[in-house]
Amino acid sequence: MKRIFLLPFACFLLVQKIYAQSVAINTDGTTAHSSAILDIKSTNKGLLVPRMTSTERTAITSPAQGLFVFDLTTNSFWYYNENTWNNLAQQASVPSAV
Repeated sequence: MKRIFLLPFACFLLVQKIYAQSVAINTDGTTAHSSAILDIKSTNKGLLVPRMTSTERTAITSPAQGLFVFDLTTNSFWYYNENTWNNLAQQASVPSAV
């Protein structure tokens, strides 16, 4: 009896793994671009990233490279890179060397 149940369950997991490669969030039913894990499309809404205070942001244990948040204390976007938090507004104001 257990084998009969496990075979359909295993097939379901295999199918889910095959088709769960990308996610599209939109209102027109289009599929996600093949190069994107998450493809968001809208003409009248934006993306709302996690919002937290500076204390909450700096308390994140082992943040991933590229982690992106909005800091309510500084009222600015921050990303984690090379073992440090970087204020996106300060990075944008630095002129690039040509």
